Amino acid sequence: KHVDSIIMSTTSTKKRGLSPAVLNVGPAAAAVAAAAATDKPAKKPRKKAVTAKSLGLTKDEFDSIKAAPIKRELKRIVKKLAKQVDDDWHDGYEEQAETKGEWFEAIQEPLQAVLDIGVGKKTALLQCNEVLKIVSDSFYDLLACPCRCDTKDDLSEMDKQFEL
Repeated sequence: KHVDSIIMSTTSTKKRGLSPAVLNVGPAAAAVAAAAATDKPAKKPRKKAVTAKSLGLTKDEFDSIKAAPIKRELKRIVKKLAKQVDDDWHDGYEEQAETKGEWFEAIQEPLQAVLDIGVGKKTALLQCNEVLKIVSDSFYDLLACPCRCDTKDDLSEMDKQFEL
């Protein structure tokens, strides 16, 4: 009798689209499975690719706010400074100051691009924000190098400047 009732319930549930495996779980779970089978979750929309054209920028403008090359260059300069400090902390202060000047010059173009694109054109704000975060992180990395001279003083005393 028990086997006959399982076979009958299996055949009646096939008409509703339920699998026999659902029957082993219980009636409440079978009802949930039936509801889930009919209500398909909506798919997430595909992210649109961020391109120069989609942001209304030229290729050169778009390349000037790409985070990876900026991060790579600033990291290279900070590593160079750290190596100089490790090699000759006491007498290498002149080379260390030159490297700090190199870092200062390396941030000029990305910061100008942020101002021109993010502030001037009011577009690519996410990419501009990433550039600003990279410059900020790199500055703190530069400050973390235990140079003989104070980094903030070195940067403020340099005759280097750039117009915004």
